[in-house]
Amino acid sequence: MLYKRPDFYQGQGDIDSHTYTKINKKNYIFFMLFESLGMIIFFAYFLCATSAYCEAMHGPEEEEEPEVAAEESKKPSSKAKTESKKPSAAAE
Repeated sequence: MLYKRPDFYQGQGDIDSHTYTKINKKNYIFFMLFESLGMIIFFAYFLCATSAYCEAMHGPEEEEEPEVAAEESKKPSSKAKTESKKPSAAAE
């Protein structure tokens, strides 16, 4: 580990004023990981909750694919264009 001492001191101010607390290095790491995991779970929960609320208020997002498919069906196909440019066998 980077921190070589067995105990960890945390706090602020002068050392003489006894505003620092002493904690074991392993306990400090455990509590910091526990707090971090708690915050991540809290964030993930509210991310899901706000997403569900957004869908409930505005409805699901509409897909644009049906509109694109409808527009493509209105356009003549590229095969019809190439066939119309070729001379017919009857014309020869």
